[in-house]
Amino acid sequence: MDIIVSKNPSVWHNERLEDLDEVIKNICKEELGLIVPRVEFDIVPPQKMLEIMAYFYPTQISNWKFGRNYERLRTMFEKGAETLPYEVVCYGNPHRAFLMNTNKVACHIMTMAHVYGHCHFYHANRFLQLAPCDTLADVLSSASQRFQAYEATYDIDAVEEVVDLAHALSYNVDVERTETEQELKEKIFNRYLKLKKERQETSYDSSMFPDLISPMSGSGIILTDDQFRDMLKNMKPIRPTQDILRVIIDYCNLPDWVNDILETIRIYNRTVRPRYLVHFMNEGFATYIHTKVMNRLYDLDLITTEEYGDYIYHDSLVRSRSRLKLNPYNVAYNMFLDIEDRWNKGRYGDEYNECQKQKEKDAWNRPPSASPPSCSSSSGGGKEHIELSPGIRKVLEVVEVMNDWSFMYDFLTEDFIKKQGIYLYERQDIDNYPGLEGFVVKDTNPSKLRELILESWIYPSLPTIEVQSCYSGNIRLFCKYDGRELDKEYTEKVLEMIASVTNYSVSLYYEDEANEVEISAFEVNPKKTGGS
Repeated sequence: MDIIVSKNPSVWHNERLEDLDEVIKNICKEELGLIVPRVEFDIVPPQKMLEIMAYFYPTQISNWKFGRNYERLRTMFEKGAETLPYEVVCYGNPHRAFLMNTNKVACHIMTMAHVYGHCHFYHANRFLQLAPCDTLADVLSSASQRFQAYEATYDIDAVEEVVDLAHALSYNVDVERTETEQELKEKIFNRYLKLKKERQETSYDSSMFPDLISPMSGSGIILTDDQFRDMLKNMKPIRPTQDILRVIIDYCNLPDWVNDILETIRIYNRTVRPRYLVHFMNEGFATYIHTKVMNRLYDLDLITTEEYGDYIYHDSLVRSRSRLKLNPYNVAYNMFLDIEDRWNKGRYGDEYNECQKQKEKDAWNRPPSASPPSCSSSSGGGKEHIELSPGIRKVLEVVEVMNDWSFMYDFLTEDFIKKQGIYLYERQDIDNYPGLEGFVVKDTNPSKLRELILESWIYPSLPTIEVQSCYSGNIRLFCKYDGRELDKEYTEKVLEMIASVTNYSVSLYYEDEANEVEISAFEVNPKKTGGS
């Protein structure tokens, strides 16, 4: 392990941390079946930690919003949040993790174990593998230098305008898409040629079904190969897509420097977007791992009772309950514990679910009788097979295949809600204390709470907006209306930003029963954005 200390190195027992790191990796690999990649740890002062948290990466392009983030985090830190166990993990090859040098040694040991939980999740979870980020640090580092040159050449305000647009459309990205529009069209055309050749080589009389051989226009006219290629060329975009930046880059004829900024930030957005799909699980799993590791270190007498007490204190800060939201460090952590316990005791399947006697279900302890299969673990080299309990195997399986919504749907059971005391709270004024509010329990019904929580996870945080067309200086967007109203002021501001950067008029529609209704539109007069 590499541990790099910034300032006050005498405060830290670096050799001990390095020795414990080897033990932590061994526990994670041999006892918990985790993937244990190489991680470089940097111990940095609070200001550096807050900067990395605000910028999301140690290398980043410049933009005013990162300064805003930093000031917010600094204010929180100075007003009482300095005791929290801060950590940041930057996935790459190798991974880099940042720890704060004002924390105690026990807090660092806990955080190191937490980091290995995150790293396993990154390598194992199929959603995070949609857009791996091994080279993201290099992409951002080189982009930062280019963008500074653009600021000197085209003016900082012009660059900021383009960066702001890219950030405003950060959620409107297709995570699974890697091709440009032109590359996608070529892919479709080549697939058509291959399919046409295969069908012509069959024994069937292809003249009887010409539409299976050659594509047809909207009016039913069979197209030649060249006509089909031209038709694909004129489709802008090739099909409706929520990847708005992809369409702007490919069809709006912007200067090279503008496209470079938009493409770079699109790559960044596409890389980090999958993390939002699994954030709840990821934090809960990392907490689950650091809890097991710290308990094991204490059992092995590798941390003192005083250090274990320090760990319990910092862990309680992380896992504190909130009446306003579900804390993943608490709820998801306990869900993983519940999964482990249920699968160790056989509390799943038809026999258990159909049992009508609550006392019998509470006492249920029927571990699987069959010999469990081995689990593969890797530390970057060859894989080894490790015998794990049924509960831990199930936890690792869940980490591999699920996202936050499926996790909540399958494992946020009514029994779990009841045992954890999850309630619906409501703000109310406190009698005799004008201006003060308190919380009162509004509902404790596990069935209703489960339904309410799942409803909040069904839809993405933002409605789906797609580009339907981008022709002749006009961009037409379509909102898949799901009952939630768009923020009109914010929507119009984003449309204005698109129009300002692209010089295209922009309109946004949604379908209201049988008719399409225009939500907002922004007309522009052509102007020049800058040279290429």
